[in-house]
Amino acid sequence: MWWSRYLPGALFVVLLASVPGAARGAPAAGQDSAPVADAADEEADSDAELPGLLIFETDAPSYVYVDGEIKGRVEPDTPLEVRVELGEVEIRAVGIGASGAVWEKTVELPEPGEQTVRIRMGRAIRLWRREERQSAVFRDAKTHLMWPKRDNGSDVDLRRAHAYCSDMETGGFDDWRLPLLEELRSLESIWQRAPYKIKGEILLTECCMWSSEYDGTARAWTFNFRFRQAFQTNAGYAIGLRALCVRPWSPESEPEETKGGAATGEPPASDPGDG
Repeated sequence: MWWSRYLPGALFVVLLASVPGAARGAPAAGQDSAPVADAADEEADSDAELPGLLIFETDAPSYVYVDGEIKGRVEPDTPLEVRVELGEVEIRAVGIGASGAVWEKTVELPEPGEQTVRIRMGRAIRLWRREERQSAVFRDAKTHLMWPKRDNGSDVDLRRAHAYCSDMETGGFDDWRLPLLEELRSLESIWQRAPYKIKGEILLTECCMWSSEYDGTARAWTFNFRFRQAFQTNAGYAIGLRALCVRPWSPESEPEETKGGAATGEPPASDPGDG
C-alpha cells in the first residue's frame, strides 16, 4: 500500500517530538546565553580562590590596572577589591578626566591575606598638570616674555588675531595679548634650520605673524619668520597670517604649582612622603 512507504518516517518524527529538548542537545527556553554565563561564573570562582587581596583606595577617580589588566574603577569613597596571586604585583592607575596622569607602583604579597594600596592620584594629577603647563609655553629669560609653543593654527585677520589672544588660556595664565613688532622680532633665530627662523621650539604653521601695531588706517605690521622681515599688511587680510600671543614673564609670576623647576631650569622638587 502507498501509506506503507511513509509510515516509518512518520513514526520517527513522532518519537523525536516526544524527546525533551535538553536530551537532544538544544538549549532550554531562556538558556541561550548559558555557556557565556558559565564562563563568567568560572572566572569569578577562579578569582575568588586567589590567595591575595588588594584593596585600592584613592583621593581622585581612577582606573586600576593589575599586571597590565584593567580591574575596574575606584572612587575616593568607594574602594576597589581585587584578588591576586602571591608575589610581586605591578599596579598602574590612570586618572579619570586626566588621562595623562599616571600612578605606578609594585607591591609584594609574600603570604595569603589582604593589603591596602593607597593611590595618590591627586598628586599624580598635579604633577601632570605642572608638566603640561611647563611644556605648553616658552619662557624667554632674555626678554622676560612668555610665548605659547604654537600659533593659532589657522588663517586670521587682525581683528580675529586680537580676539584669539584675548580669549586664550594656557600655561596657567589668561592675560595673553598680541605682541608688538619688536617682541616678535626678538624671537628670530639665525641658527634655526627649520623653514621658519624662530627660537624656543615654537611651532609655526605659517611664516607670518600679526603684531598689535596698527596705525588706524587699513594696514598693520606683520613679521615674516621665513625671511626675518617686517611687512605692512592689510588688516582685513588673512591668508597665510597667524596669531602668536605673548605675555610678560618672571619667575615670581608663576603659579605655585609650576614654581621651582619652571623658573630655574631645575627639576621640580618631589613631594615628601610619596609612597
